[in-house]
Amino acid sequence: MNKILLLLVIAGIGAFFGLQYMQDQKELRYFEGLAAKRSDGATYVEQLLKARQDLKDGNKDNDFAAYANIGVNLNILGEKKEALKWYEKAFLIDSESLLVLNNMADIYSDLGQYDK
Repeated sequence: MNKILLLLVIAGIGAFFGLQYMQDQKELRYFEGLAAKRSDGATYVEQLLKARQDLKDGNKDNDFAAYANIGVNLNILGEKKEALKWYEKAFLIDSESLLVLNNMADIYSDLGQYDK
């Protein structure tokens, strides 16, 4: 019985990390695919990838800037709904950031969601 439980735990851990890896790769492909949206898109994708790395470095002090930078670059690339998700993550860290509040308000306006 203990061997079966151990195998189930190992399989569960493997599935968890496998799913995380697949989601990470999906996000990476999504970001990289945005370069074709504009003639200068590669520049913005480079900034997205740098901010993405900042989120993975284990340093929580740079997470706000990384979330905001991802939001800014996605917004520039026309990915407004996706940018909003990243601004919301930055907002949870600093709910008084004028940059984040202004950019979120602009996106809500662009999306016709005036009540927000």
